[in-house]
Amino acid sequence: MRTVEYSAQLILDRSVKLFNKGGLINLKVRTVAKACDYSIIPIYSNYESQQGLSKAVLRNVFSIFENNLVDSLKSHKNASLHDPYPLLYSALTCSKGLIKEVINNNRTVIDELVRITYKYFPNITILQLREYIFLICLTINIKSTKVFNDFNLSDVAISKINKGFLKKLK
Repeated sequence: MRTVEYSAQLILDRSVKLFNKGGLINLKVRTVAKACDYSIIPIYSNYESQQGLSKAVLRNVFSIFENNLVDSLKSHKNASLHDPYPLLYSALTCSKGLIKEVINNNRTVIDELVRITYKYFPNITILQLREYIFLICLTINIKSTKVFNDFNLSDVAISKINKGFLKKLK
């Protein structure tokens, strides 16, 4: 009799890849099982439910986001703690799944991103952080659709436009 070892880490890694392709909607148990070349049983054995799998993926993705934010802070030592825009932009570009969830107005995801970010930018209000995160996610999403190609706008130009918009919101 052949025994097969199912890896919870493989399931999580493939689930994160699926999440980054389109958000939580991609985390159907059957889709994950197919991506892992498993039946659905190992997924349920390791994560109990689709909700358990989603929570594990979000924990992982939030951890990656926070690590990226910390790395950005370290590499931009002269960055102002009053202007999180470039650092958030850098940290968020690494997770298309988080961007998708923010654009879909997933309050749980937005609240957690704000909570994480607030630890590093306590001088900025929670409302302002929400605005930054939402605007950055919209910008990254629009850029990925190549809408700005005809305008030949650089990241710096888009950043200046967004910063001007955020100042008007204050």
